[in-house]
Amino acid sequence: MPVVKLKNKKLLEEIQAKLTLKLGKKFSQQEILDKSLEYLAKNLDQFVEEVFPFIEITPQRLKEIRESASDFDYTTSGDEDIDIYSK
Repeated sequence: MPVVKLKNKKLLEEIQAKLTLKLGKKFSQQEILDKSLEYLAKNLDQFVEEVFPFIEITPQRLKEIRESASDFDYTTSGDEDIDIYSK
């Protein structure tokens, strides 16, 4: 069986204690992790929204970004070292 290292084992122990108090039954940490993963798999979209929030780029915003890009008519000499270090 592979070993998984937890960075926050204390939190898992706290959850285990709270579940024991709330439900009157002691669950192993393995049971808690297994049930947590099952729950996460069923609620992945909600989890991503809450834990990994991001700004979605709409097609309109993407179009604005593309249209705002400009070419400054810079041409290279073909030698990157000269272009970078000769200025």
